[in-house]
Amino acid sequence: MDRAEAIYRKKLEANSNDLTALIGLGDVLTDTHRLKDAEVLYRRAIGLVPDAPEAAGAYDGLAAVLQDSGDLEGAIAASKKAAVLRGNADDSYGVGNTLEFLGRINDAVEMFKLATLQKDDFGDAHAKAAKHLLNMGLAEEAIPHYQAAARANPEVAELHCNLANARQRTGDADGALDSARRAIELKPQLAEAHNIMGVLWKERRRWADSLAAFNRALHVNPNAADVMSNMGVVLELVGREADATMCFERAVAIRPEVQQFHLNLAANLLLRGDFRRGWDEMEWRRMDPRSTSGRMFTQMAWNGAPLNGQTILIHGENPTGHTIQFLRYVKMVADRGGRVLLECQAELAPLARQMDGVAEVMVQGEAFPHFDLHCPIVSLARVFGTALQNVPGNVPYLKPAAEKSVEWAKKLPENKAGLRVGLAWADTAKSAGSRDRGCALEKLIPLSSVPGIQIFNLQKLETPLPAELKLVDFGSELKDLHDTAALIEQMDVVVGTETAAIHLAAAMGKKTFVLLPSTPDWRWMVGREDSVWYPTVKLFRQSSGKSWSDVVDGILAALTQA
Repeated sequence: MDRAEAIYRKKLEANSNDLTALIGLGDVLTDTHRLKDAEVLYRRAIGLVPDAPEAAGAYDGLAAVLQDSGDLEGAIAASKKAAVLRGNADDSYGVGNTLEFLGRINDAVEMFKLATLQKDDFGDAHAKAAKHLLNMGLAEEAIPHYQAAARANPEVAELHCNLANARQRTGDADGALDSARRAIELKPQLAEAHNIMGVLWKERRRWADSLAAFNRALHVNPNAADVMSNMGVVLELVGREADATMCFERAVAIRPEVQQFHLNLAANLLLRGDFRRGWDEMEWRRMDPRSTSGRMFTQMAWNGAPLNGQTILIHGENPTGHTIQFLRYVKMVADRGGRVLLECQAELAPLARQMDGVAEVMVQGEAFPHFDLHCPIVSLARVFGTALQNVPGNVPYLKPAAEKSVEWAKKLPENKAGLRVGLAWADTAKSAGSRDRGCALEKLIPLSSVPGIQIFNLQKLETPLPAELKLVDFGSELKDLHDTAALIEQMDVVVGTETAAIHLAAAMGKKTFVLLPSTPDWRWMVGREDSVWYPTVKLFRQSSGKSWSDVVDGILAALTQA
């Protein structure tokens, strides 16, 4: 080692810009733990030709020195630069693997993608890039990498299966089916491919095919919790709620750390009326700190004990209909001796300020004043031990201010010859994964045939309204739900799908007809025409499929008797 050092130093005496000698001496100094001196040499070498392939060794050496010195960021940057300069796909892939091991996934993906640019048929690099892109939620970007990986390794079933997964996430159901079928042809025992087939058949409402696919997956892997949970969803959709419970329970038993499995079980238990267990499982929604349910506070969560003058923050949860449904508990909290601060959606705040028991209302996103305890609003059902037999159903618990009611009464036509019916049909709160609750407005045109009826739009929407329905449209004047409540107060009946306006009408004690899909949200339960939550609500359920005609016929009959 001393001889090598002497040789390099002699070369540098002859030519201080000898790139090979600078890097070689840097390597000698690194091996003998003289890291600062080595770093100086590597940086001198890089300074001579910073973007030339010959500098790759200097970047490699610098990366090693910086890593030993604890500068991980610098080491990563130097390693990436060395791989770029070499233009060697294997080197880039190796750096990617190192970054992956270190948990630097974004940097790793960058290097895997670089490797594929340097060698287009590098199947392993394509597969690694695709896997991480899919995990990041970038399915569209992952697809071409999975396709390239499958071309390079056409007999690897898992690649076709992963491509099916990515295609399914982007809405390419036909492509996903083709890829899943190819995966199964190559490897009939690949449980995940059968699981994807089950999900795809579910989306096409081919329930029997979906359940058969899930059963095949479970035959291969009886402990596949995601398959068990997916099967539970389909069983619920076909009216086998008790069987669905067993699937959700099994999924939770196998993978108790997965939040979605608990939430699926929670919704199922509440749908079936097992409120005690359902509320316990529903607490898992608070495990996501990104949601309105899961925000963390230094103050303790309230457990229902007497408040003795303490200030408690009740914070709303999205969507707005959830908050409206559980506002019934606010007065009960105040009756426990507390000063209630209520946080809710901006559209709801003006109306919430009219409630009894609320000391102050804040809009979501505003700073909170001092408080001693807190509780998410949906958790109040658990705190108060709500069971099927004791749901607090006293309505109205929401009503507009008197002056707001007078203002809206003056807006309406004076000639009230027949029914005034408020209509709310658009599921504006629908999110990914939620059930399809909305009904196309055109399906409701037959309502206009009721003699003397006046139909009022209760929603502020940008979509055009069909002239045949003869809607009285105040949508542009509905600034918030306080306005909506005042308009609802002028109605004889409110009709609609599950929307914030429907929850509001029901919370006001207005006669309300709700159109429900064959498998509704948990709060409407199964096999009932009434609601345990809202005594003035009548439920009209789809008998099967996606047709609303039988539902509309039922509402027409009810309107003629209203």
